[in-house]
Amino acid sequence: NEVMDARARHERILETDLRLAVVREEFELRFQPQIDSRNGALLGAEALVRWRRPDGRLVMPSEFVWHAEKTGIINDIGEHVLKVACQEARRWRDAGMQPFPIAVNVSPRQFSTNNFVRVIENALASAAIDSEWLELEVTENVALDTSAHMIETFERVKSLGVGIAIDDFGTGFASLAYLRKIPLRKLKIDRSLVSNITKPGPDKAITEAIISLGESLKFISIAEGVETDRQADAIRLTACSGMQGFLFSHPLSA
Repeated sequence: NEVMDARARHERILETDLRLAVVREEFELRFQPQIDSRNGALLGAEALVRWRRPDGRLVMPSEFVWHAEKTGIINDIGEHVLKVACQEARRWRDAGMQPFPIAVNVSPRQFSTNNFVRVIENALASAAIDSEWLELEVTENVALDTSAHMIETFERVKSLGVGIAIDDFGTGFASLAYLRKIPLRKLKIDRSLVSNITKPGPDKAITEAIISLGESLKFISIAEGVETDRQADAIRLTACSGMQGFLFSHPLSA
């Protein structure tokens, strides 16, 4: 009981702090580049949220996103992240940089809300950027939900010109049928598979099969979690479009 009481207290405090953090805009973005496998050019960047506590401590998403999702605060955090990501894209464009898509992670709860498409439209409009500069990363759980509402949301996002990517692909799916039901642009291959790309075995075979599947369906494929030259060299021998990982860069401030 004491453990349960302590956990409940912790969650109540965390919820209060998260609600204050939204009002104070304490959330910051870091950007991790996605690199073209063939020539090393910049393909895009993934926006990753961090929470800057009033004491200066930087909190990683693994410590708070689960609770934000549980309480619905994730909708407010997600709206803020979309807005800031679009604003950064505008600043980079104004600075003369070649535009590239910024990928924003969208939680299942956020994606299923009735006003989600309006939130995207507002973020694009407030930054005055073209929709092709924005990409949404969703989990396979979201993609597997082929209810009428979710399919309609996917189609409306596509009609805006915003790209959709499946994150951590290759670890959780039970059926590939959803791949022809939703308008995808990218498959991001899970790091647990990529980490074993240099060793003969099932992970290497699955990774190569996903890349071939993506190529035949005309999806861009991105290998996540590339950390060594050997992994990068093995990816370059495939038809994989791009790579992302610490070998190229840690997540960076704008």
